[in-house]
Amino acid sequence: MLPDIYHYIETGEKEYDNPLEWSEIAPVKYSQHVVVLENKDKLRENSKERVSQSKDFSLIMERAMKLKEERDQSKYPLKLNSYRAMVDKREEDGKKYENLLKNNIAGLDIINLQADMSKINLDESNKAKNEEFVKDLKKDIYLEETMYIIRDMINLEKSFALLQPKIVEK
Repeated sequence: MLPDIYHYIETGEKEYDNPLEWSEIAPVKYSQHVVVLENKDKLRENSKERVSQSKDFSLIMERAMKLKEERDQSKYPLKLNSYRAMVDKREEDGKKYENLLKNNIAGLDIINLQADMSKINLDESNKAKNEEFVKDLKKDIYLEETMYIIRDMINLEKSFALLQPKIVEK
């Protein structure tokens, strides 16, 4: 799992003061096409190593810890000057995260599918939204790590044919 800024924050209904009681729904038999990977542990290990060496992911984890500390803080200064100083310090600390996810990823070229172009070109609003979307994707370190994982999948499998979907009964 890739880190995000909510990494240290407990989420989900179970974290509420009055969650619903736990229950279980009986499973239904079904079949689906799935890719069976022989080297999942190696893929996970390679990804974990890349993420641990990434400056961007390190900053994300650091920001996640700060966010948890801020959320857990229950005491605030009552003096206006002290409170403003605390807010100013938080804003100053936050500046080092401003450039996170701002740089284009080298070697990442994103283009729209030809089939989508007719809808994109319908009006200027769609074009502008699409340009912004593509611009953001070119800076997405999660997408970059996903590409590395796919590259590892291809390189680690003895034959790419092994990645063909197999029907699995569940």
